[in-house]
Formats: sequence, C-alpha cells, structure tokens
Amino acid sequence: MTRANRPALPVAFADDPDFATWAAGHGVIQHDAVTIERIAQLLTRHAAEPARRRAWLRRLAAADRLACMGMWLVAHMTYARRVRMDGEPLTAEDFKPTPEGHTGGALNMVPAYVGYLAANAMSDLTRSWLMGQGHCVAAV
Repeated sequence: MTRANRPALPVAFADDPDFATWAAGHGVIQHDAVTIERIAQLLTRHAAEPARRRAWLRRLAAADRLACMGMWLVAHMTYARRVRMDGEPLTAEDFKPTPEGHTGGALNMVPAYVGYLAANAMSDLTRSWLMGQGHCVAAV
C-alpha cells in the first residue's frame, strides 16, 4: 500500500503521531480502513487517557514489527541455510537445494501468536496458548 493509498486516520486521531505510526504498518504489515477504525474504537473505549493510549499504540506498532520480522525469519528458514542479519546479500551456496518447512502454516501462526502476546500485554490478562509441535512450530 503506497502512502497515497493509505486510508485516512479517524478525525479523533488525526493529530496523534503514535496512531499515525501504528496505522502506517511496517514492512509487509498493512492496515486497511476497517482495521484502523476498529483500533480507534478500541482505544476510545479502553484506552482513552493519553498515557494508556500511547502505551497501547506503541505495543501495536511493536507487534507489527515483531510479526514482520517473524515472517521474514520463517521464509528464510524455509529457503536458506543461514540468515544474514547484517543485510548482506545471500550467495547461491546460502540456499537449500530443496526448500524445507511448513511455510504457509507458520506464516499464518506468526501474526496469530504476536496478536496473542499483544492482547495479553494490553489487557494485563494472561490467556492460555497451546500449540503442539508440528507444522507451525517454526512460527513460535
């Protein structure tokens, strides 16, 4: 989603830099108009005071970054023998001859698990999460 195509911020949050930062997404994480409106409603209902709203928005923005990085790592675990954290390009020898892993399931589980962590942090309530070893374990 290009900057020009991004949905407008709700009027109540138009001047909030933390809301704008979260709404912009991160990497492959993009937020559509419905998501932006629902988060605005959630914040209005549960985090009206500025310090709490700021904390929630920073957690949501951090969740976007964590999910983006997690999905990046899942893709690399599938195709590459190693990960280059310094940004250096991979060489042909860095790639597996045969991709391995259950990438599709793990790519779905990364944002689900990050969402679970964010919900716990924002609500001060620890929910249970049980996931057996198997197709999506790389996500965790």
